[in-house]
Amino acid sequence: MIRENTSKGVNRVSIYFIWRYGIYASIVTILILLVGNRNLTGTDTSNYFTAYYNSNLFSYFEPFYTGMQNFFLAYGIRFGIFQVIIGALSLIILLVAYNIASKRILFMIWLAYGPFQYFVFFNIMRQGISLSFMTLAFVLIYSISSKWKYIFCAILFFTAYQFHHSAIFGFILFMLVEVSSILFKKNIKWIAMIFSAFGIIGFRLVLSQFANIASWFGVSYFQNYMNTSYLQQRFDWYGWLNFILILLLIFIIKIDDIWSFSLLSRKIYIMSLMYLLLLSFMGNAQFITRISYYITFLFPILFVQALDSAKQNSVRKWIILLIILFYTGINFYISVQTGANGINPYQGHIFKFSNI
Repeated sequence: MIRENTSKGVNRVSIYFIWRYGIYASIVTILILLVGNRNLTGTDTSNYFTAYYNSNLFSYFEPFYTGMQNFFLAYGIRFGIFQVIIGALSLIILLVAYNIASKRILFMIWLAYGPFQYFVFFNIMRQGISLSFMTLAFVLIYSISSKWKYIFCAILFFTAYQFHHSAIFGFILFMLVEVSSILFKKNIKWIAMIFSAFGIIGFRLVLSQFANIASWFGVSYFQNYMNTSYLQQRFDWYGWLNFILILLLIFIIKIDDIWSFSLLSRKIYIMSLMYLLLLSFMGNAQFITRISYYITFLFPILFVQALDSAKQNSVRKWIILLIILFYTGINFYISVQTGANGINPYQGHIFKFSNI
């Protein structure tokens, strides 16, 4: 009788895991197919299509991406299939990072792909892979205790950089987080608030200077956007709304709760303060948005930690949940409404490989 009950219990657990991970796999598969089979949907997709068959015309593309596309082209893989491969690689690496950070993976998928993050993969294929590698590196360096983690994460940082040179900004943000957490400790929240206030009242940093700095690290093509809207400072309601929502979340998280967070979540909390500084001093110009992806892709981890830190059914927990829902909801709505990253109109077929 005991053995029979044990067997039934094991079967129930097995069925639960099959259903659970089956749902995860189904959702991720649909997300991969949606981005992979998009045909020429996406602002820069037509350029990537041209570059796939004429890589010599895009000499500024980073070596790992160029090498990867040339490898698949040499075996007769057309661009439409290559898009699926890139989409799968980017999303699966990102999912691995989120799964390491939190076991509430279904909630993490919704938080990650609900806002604008998912639509990034429709456009910037090179930076998309880079973002996934950088997110995984950031998660691993604060989540595992192995003495080899620094070597492994250095390899991930290097790989991210060789797929898209903007990863250097992610690395710089990582270093700033380390330095500021040592120098300011518990005071970092208020120091960031004070500096953000200077940005709010009108102090601005010149974006063209950051483009010059980018060129020092190999991101020379930013120079091509010197006199375009890409580097034009923009302080619109959408940027300020994101600023206010993250600011509210920062204020409602108690200082004492932060020190009960996992090391990873504490570091992401500091990253969120960096995000406020970026928005207050430089606005939400396209250039800054591209840099801030290295922060916002980590937000789902902070959101889950913030919710878990609040007492069950407390007012604070409900406020945190409302802020998170509003942040994800408004970003999703604006992305779809404005066709961000060229997602509208969708030119592909989710269950059919494109012939391009």
